[in-house]
Amino acid sequence: RCPGHVHDMSETCPQAELRDAWRGAAPAEGPEARLQVDAQGVPGLHVATDVLSSAEVEALRTVLGAHRAWVQVTYGAAGRYHDLTSAAERVDFCPAEAEAEAEGEGSRLEGSRMWPLDETHAELLRLVEGRLRAVFAPTGLWGGAAPADGPAAVVPNALQLTRVSAFNHIANHYDVRDMWKEGIATLAWSELPTEGELRGEAFSLCMQLGAKKAGRRTVQVPLPPGSAYVLTGASQGATRTCSLRHVGRAACSCCWTHGVTLSGPARVSRQSLTLRALADDESDSDSEAEGGGGGGGDEPLASDGA
Repeated sequence: RCPGHVHDMSETCPQAELRDAWRGAAPAEGPEARLQVDAQGVPGLHVATDVLSSAEVEALRTVLGAHRAWVQVTYGAAGRYHDLTSAAERVDFCPAEAEAEAEGEGSRLEGSRMWPLDETHAELLRLVEGRLRAVFAPTGLWGGAAPADGPAAVVPNALQLTRVSAFNHIANHYDVRDMWKEGIATLAWSELPTEGELRGEAFSLCMQLGAKKAGRRTVQVPLPPGSAYVLTGASQGATRTCSLRHVGRAACSCCWTHGVTLSGPARVSRQSLTLRALADDESDSDSEAEGGGGGGGDEPLASDGA
């Protein structure tokens, strides 16, 4: 057992392995990330391939493997249509004050199981943040390649680890609209290597537009392992960018939902890291804005994250 074991959540030896493998924010060697802005015509969806090297993926597998407090969650229409395959396991980290908020009645985070963002996971978040800022700098993610100064600065402070088994998927959903600032970024790879690709299997990001099933538009965005994608604007559907200022998971016809399907027949589980910044109760969430009521769609939109 490595020293520094915290809440049976992480160990320092896997973190050291990641430090050794990590190529910095803007790697000079190894695969070069390739960026697509407004991918497949979806506004605000930006994707990049070859963001992670094989060695970095292997180190991240070790980091995720050191965690024990996984919680199973279901997504999208799983409850209504009994789609039991729309499920994943997650571990969420956030600032200590947000963890306390999650235990309060009536808060945006009520019922969430979040762990405090300790030093180990804060380091992991900062490493990944630096890479994502560099890769997605042309899109202005979180203010650009370097953290922005001033009251408008967006600095990710929430980290989500996710794994989806080979037989499951993540149904389409909104991340809670009034909970996050603009810019939700995810890195993904497979739990095990496959023949011909050490980073694992490809997956597809499923984007859907339209609150009603009839007339809904679906766009599949195939991505290789080691890729990253960013949701902003209409592809994220945050309250402040929604034309109806919807909150929670209320559906509308102007914002896209997102989900994940594994390339079938998938043989290995998908793993991912997601970085987000908690919205301020007033200035960012617009939680009192018009349209914050019920769903308005024909499918329930359940859990958060991808």
